[in-house]
Amino acid sequence: MISVKEGFRIARVERLIKKEVADVLASEVVEPAARGVTVLWARVSRDLQFADVYVSVFGDEEHVARGLAALARCRPFVQKQVGARVRLRRTPHIRFRLDKEYRAAARVFDILKELEADEFPGGGEDSGGG
Repeated sequence: MISVKEGFRIARVERLIKKEVADVLASEVVEPAARGVTVLWARVSRDLQFADVYVSVFGDEEHVARGLAALARCRPFVQKQVGARVRLRRTPHIRFRLDKEYRAAARVFDILKELEADEFPGGGEDSGGG
C-alpha cells in the first residue's frame, strides 16, 4: 500500500515529467512529426524507474504512426533533457504511449458534430431570419 506522503510525491513527479516532456517537445525537438504531439498525462511507476507519457496525435492513422515513430527516435534526447531539468536521484525511463481513450472520445465528438450538422443543415435550427 502506498503511503499518503509517497502518493503525493509520485503525483508531483508525474506532473513534473508531463510538464518537462511537453516543454522539450515544443521547444527543443526539431522533428516536425514529434512537435505535432500533445502530451496529455504521465504515469510514474511506484519505484520511479519508469514514466509512461501518454500522448495524442492529431490526424489520421498515418499521422499517428509518424508521430509515434518520431517520438521513438527522439526519446533518448527527450530523456536526457528531462534528466537535466528534473532534480531526482535517477530520471525515470520515459516510454511514450498513445492515449487511446482520448482518441476514442475525440472520435465520438466528431460523430456527434456530424450528426448535428445533418440534423440542422445551414448552421443550426435558428439559422432563419426571423
